[in-house]
Amino acid sequence: MIILDDAINIDTQEEIKKIFLSDEFPWFYKPENTFTVEGSNTPCLSHFFVIRGAINSTYSGILNLLITDCYKKIPDKVIKKFSHMVYARSFLQFPLNSNFCKTSVDALHVDYDLEHYVLLYYVMDSDGDTIITDTIYNKDKEISLKLEDHKEVHRIQPKQGRIVLFDGSYYHTAEQPTNNVRCVINIDLVKPKPV
Repeated sequence: MIILDDAINIDTQEEIKKIFLSDEFPWFYKPENTFTVEGSNTPCLSHFFVIRGAINSTYSGILNLLITDCYKKIPDKVIKKFSHMVYARSFLQFPLNSNFCKTSVDALHVDYDLEHYVLLYYVMDSDGDTIITDTIYNKDKEISLKLEDHKEVHRIQPKQGRIVLFDGSYYHTAEQPTNNVRCVINIDLVKPKPV
């Protein structure tokens, strides 16, 4: 796992944040932040830049702002091996009343069922830590999606300009924010197909 603070310059950080918090950026309602778990009730707003490797948004240039600086700081062996974006999306979560939201963490999940890396970029300072467990995805094994049934091995606090890059086969989740708006860009990187 790699954690880098100020992975992109401060002007770019502020530009991305300004775009995301403008009244022109198209956010879309999602009834659950990850997967539906009975009684969780954790809605958010999302925006999909890339779906199954295809550009899905006129705002996909934001990814170039992020990737250009950030890739310079990630070891070549990772970026060369996992350089194809299969999914890129952003999530905007709001503090929710505990009477409405029945859980403090989203359901455990993996983003993609093939070998991949997850690159998370935190758009702004917030609460709502990212939590990574020691449980590895196995398509033939059904597991509990409740965090308390697994061993937590990493906890990363959202900090503007911070990126986290980790092996996406590890189940992970996020805490619901309680004090601030939480905004991330989530990019799933896979090995490019041979030509």
